[in-house]
Amino acid sequence: MHRRFALLFFLVIPLVIGAEDNDTEWYQNKPIADIVFIGLQNVDQGDLTGITSEYIGEPFTDRRFLQLQQRLYALDYFTQIVANAERADAEGSEVIIEFTVQERPIVTEVVFEGNRRLRTGRLNDAVVVRQGDIVSRSRVRADEAELRRLYRENGYTQVDISSRIEETDVPGEQRVVFAITEGRQTTIRQIQFVGNSFASDGALRGAMESKQQSLFNSGVFQESVLEQDRRRIIEYYTQRGFIDAEIEEIRTEVDEEGSDRTHLIITIYVSEGEQYTFGGMQFRGNQVFSDDELAALVRHREGATVNLSRVQQDFQRVSDLYYSNGYIFNEIELEQQRDSDALTVAYTVNIQEFSRAHIENIIIRGNTKTKDHVIERELPFEVGDIFSAGKIREGLMNLMNTGFFTSVVPDTPQGSTTGLMDLIIDVEEGQTADIRLGVDIGGSADFPVSARVAWQDSNFRGMGQTVGAEIVASPIEQSLSLNFREPWLMGQRWSAGANLTMRRSVQRGVLQSFPGQDTPYGSDDSYVFTEDRTFDGTDYKAGDIFPGTPSDEEVKDLNLKTGYSHFGPSSIGDEYLMEYQNWDFILGANTGYRFLTPYGRLNLSTNASTGLNVITYDDDLYFEPWRAEDQVPLRIRDPRIINRWRFGVNLDSRDFLISPSSGYYVGQSVGLTGGFLLGSRHFIQTETTLEGYYTLFDLPVTDGWNWKLVAKGRSKLSTILPQFWVPGQSGTVLEVDRRSDLLRVNGVTIGRGWRSTDTDSNITELRGMWENTFELRMPINEQILWFDAFFDATFPYDELGDIRDTQFQDGLYGIGAGIRFSIPQLPISLYLARLFEIDDDGSIAWQTGELFNRDNEEGKGLRFVLSFSTSFF
Repeated sequence: MHRRFALLFFLVIPLVIGAEDNDTEWYQNKPIADIVFIGLQNVDQGDLTGITSEYIGEPFTDRRFLQLQQRLYALDYFTQIVANAERADAEGSEVIIEFTVQERPIVTEVVFEGNRRLRTGRLNDAVVVRQGDIVSRSRVRADEAELRRLYRENGYTQVDISSRIEETDVPGEQRVVFAITEGRQTTIRQIQFVGNSFASDGALRGAMESKQQSLFNSGVFQESVLEQDRRRIIEYYTQRGFIDAEIEEIRTEVDEEGSDRTHLIITIYVSEGEQYTFGGMQFRGNQVFSDDELAALVRHREGATVNLSRVQQDFQRVSDLYYSNGYIFNEIELEQQRDSDALTVAYTVNIQEFSRAHIENIIIRGNTKTKDHVIERELPFEVGDIFSAGKIREGLMNLMNTGFFTSVVPDTPQGSTTGLMDLIIDVEEGQTADIRLGVDIGGSADFPVSARVAWQDSNFRGMGQTVGAEIVASPIEQSLSLNFREPWLMGQRWSAGANLTMRRSVQRGVLQSFPGQDTPYGSDDSYVFTEDRTFDGTDYKAGDIFPGTPSDEEVKDLNLKTGYSHFGPSSIGDEYLMEYQNWDFILGANTGYRFLTPYGRLNLSTNASTGLNVITYDDDLYFEPWRAEDQVPLRIRDPRIINRWRFGVNLDSRDFLISPSSGYYVGQSVGLTGGFLLGSRHFIQTETTLEGYYTLFDLPVTDGWNWKLVAKGRSKLSTILPQFWVPGQSGTVLEVDRRSDLLRVNGVTIGRGWRSTDTDSNITELRGMWENTFELRMPINEQILWFDAFFDATFPYDELGDIRDTQFQDGLYGIGAGIRFSIPQLPISLYLARLFEIDDDGSIAWQTGELFNRDNEEGKGLRFVLSFSTSFF
């Protein structure tokens, strides 16, 4: 038996329970085993789970049941809910709540009536209600308000919007109609000022966001923006000593009314007051820090025109000094002393000091994958430490720089007693596992497609470790790479990692060596023996020329090959070129340590690798590959060992590693290949890097977006040097693989947009390179997308001696703009660039681009650039 109860909610109708058996309240205080719904058609079960899940396992009470019903009705999904209590087992030890629901109709169409000036598509983008949604009157009302806001932002201050929900011919479907009376658009014909003598009309207009109608501005009037302009004008004056400035009145009058537009003249009445100078800042009540220590934080120069923004900044620095040292309960006030005769204003900071606050509890919430200890190790404080605002900010920045989280929000409630504070850190985890699939076109005429698959998790198993793998498969290259990194070895800021790469690549169009000759193979004038043989009673050695012209059968039986004796390499046809397979097996390890200093993070790192390079080819088809004089002087089939060791040091004060807004990076690295490490290649590579970021301005525009501009400057010098000592060889030694070891302008991350065919100067196989770039960055969405403009100047050097003779004419220059993704899993940038060089006479020689250059005119057009901010491994 079971007891049934039903509930019909019409706003405030109470819960009514009736009984079918004598056990009238068997379900009271029984655990809720499940909550199920009958009658769902358009509502997603997952939308209800978020509400019902917290009730599962809780004891049933009338109050809890009423709360659950209210929350379900608040969704505005149902017109009726009937509840039924079922026993979860025969004994009735648990209860199952069964809801039979009647859904609201669904939206079959969203209609806009009366809109002439704003397109329907734009209105659709503004509303939340969509076709197929459950009809919700609360959402429709919210959409009304959003449409009003949209119209007012576009100058339609008298817009009237109403909504209605209409029945259709299909039961269960309704139409949402927004009726719009747009009214006239209001634009600003003129902004004028009365009472201003210090500031010109143009200067005050420049401080405002509202603009007059002009060729470059629509002049749309927004009342809310005009109210913000009142504050901007006052700030303009108070930053220039007019601390009593005020806006007495703002009048708007209609200049002209057309059939579809109203023009306004805005008159702003200003009272400037007197201009004051800064009389200094004094301190009262301070015992913890001396007057000299606090005065050192004051940047405003005494005797200068007072700037209230600078005064507030100085006051904030004094407050932050206390808060950063745990004195968060201090009462700090700024008191003004004015001398109206001398027109000076001084300030006194009144400080009432209390004991330091300490951290009682650190509570981390929201992490479902990342382990607590991975988060806690990034925090430069622990329970019992002084509650330092500065260290808390540092810890939050450390968490964001891990790349594991999209949001880190602190809360600091009072602890259990005076002097104790709790720190609650709410995190929102981002996607750290990344699978990338790529298809490259080119590389083979027979099968010109290569595939690339890469997987990496920078927070493997929530432990903060990086694990990755990459596979490349193409007709000319196949490779497998694996990597692992632990950033906190044994709980210290000590990183360690390893990587393994196995690669096979095919080299085609290679000259062959003619046995016993010092010139390549390729003439069809003669045939040679490839091994010691006897023919017609005569003994021949490998490499001897066959007498006469052999028949096809003799060529096959004797394994003869066409010989080369007296033609130059340029006369060799494709039929005499060979291909071989290049095999590389590389095993590497790395480690490093991070020190926290007042100037930034000091990072020491080193990595070492050893690789085996082997070349194979078909003996039945080819001779040994020909090695030109500038190649490594080794017998081609000998296995080659390549040993490398790199060490580096850098000082990094950047605030955010993915997309910095402030700070600097200074780094130096030296990589040794061969030398005393032995091996078959011998050279030294150095890299010196200077990088800086500075926020030019950061102005709040909306609750979720700031207008911000960040400047970035970067300079990097790279060189390839000979090894200073190689066992068994005297003097310095430089032995490299010119295609892989030397430097090059790749046109993607270095010299963005440049190609080897663009210039007569060599931009590959370089011994030195100096990269310079300057960027202006503006966020579209700071966590996802930025707009960047850049200027590049890259100087390639064939020889190191060319560095000291650098001239402007040696550079490869580029200017461009585009978008950059600031998502760790998508570190790419898309730019349009204009490239140029500087001729000997100082004139600019523009490069030809394919975009916006229909007739392919020389020196015209733009280039598309796909750039990468970071590498996958």
